[in-house]
Amino acid sequence: MVMPCIANGIFSIHVTGDVKPLFGGLDWPTFHLDDLSIDSKGNVHLDGGWLDLKDQYSLDFLGFKIEVTKLGFGKTEEGGKWIGISGGLKLVDGLSAGASVEGLRIIWYDDGSGRATRITLNGVGVEFEVPDVLRFKGAVSYKELTVGADTIHRFDGDIKLELISLDLEIDAKVVVGSVTGPQGYTFFAIYLDVELPAGIPLCATGVALYGMVGLFALKMEPNKKADEEWYESQDGSTPGWYKRDPIGVTDLKTKWGPQKSSLALGGGITLGTLPDNGFTVSAKVLLIIVFPGPIILIEGRPICSKRDRS
Repeated sequence: MVMPCIANGIFSIHVTGDVKPLFGGLDWPTFHLDDLSIDSKGNVHLDGGWLDLKDQYSLDFLGFKIEVTKLGFGKTEEGGKWIGISGGLKLVDGLSAGASVEGLRIIWYDDGSGRATRITLNGVGVEFEVPDVLRFKGAVSYKELTVGADTIHRFDGDIKLELISLDLEIDAKVVVGSVTGPQGYTFFAIYLDVELPAGIPLCATGVALYGMVGLFALKMEPNKKADEEWYESQDGSTPGWYKRDPIGVTDLKTKWGPQKSSLALGGGITLGTLPDNGFTVSAKVLLIIVFPGPIILIEGRPICSKRDRS
């Protein structure tokens, strides 16, 4: 049902019925809406910006399944217009991740600027538990990039994994993504940082093992630019790949990118003084080897106290 209306010199229509979005190249389901208004200036309005859907809908988002529970419309600060959904996101079969209130947004521009339609998905919560065995909790965000003829779809995030029976907590960074283009492929990376509940003595050295780190990257490698040094420029005026913010080698979100032929393996340990549980002296060392090449990365740094290990 369509009802026309004129208020303050602006013509608008109020729609009640079924609506199917045609944005983003996605196979959208058909939604049933009550009192959706569209005015003569192209603005779309729903009370509160978001509408709770009575029925459940499913959307295939780049190979990931989203169970849609909310639908919204709005405008961005830079003049774009968006249609958005929220609900449950399945990155892996059997694992449900609840989307944030911002949800999935298709943003487009009709101001003649020529800006391309884009997709954003931020703050997707991930939580899972096997009673008395393990649980993890964290968040991932979606990003779409265009590099040459390829379009890159990435989910990046942090999780905290707790092994309940071992009283062990592990911090992890994860990346799951795909490249669409002439030579499409999927890529994956994970970085684990394990802090042991107590140091493991190394013979009679007075030194103990306090933690371990590991990195695995499939079809990914450091995203060093062609005109960028590994550490810094010779005159020290510009940072290189390592010193680019954030400093280090393990930030998968900003320091690593997809590369079809690459494989990276890394491992490291945290050592410290045994009698004082590592409070006097401790250090973390990480070795990463990237194939082909190979590219060898070694990162080591002292740690002032046990509290600084993370």
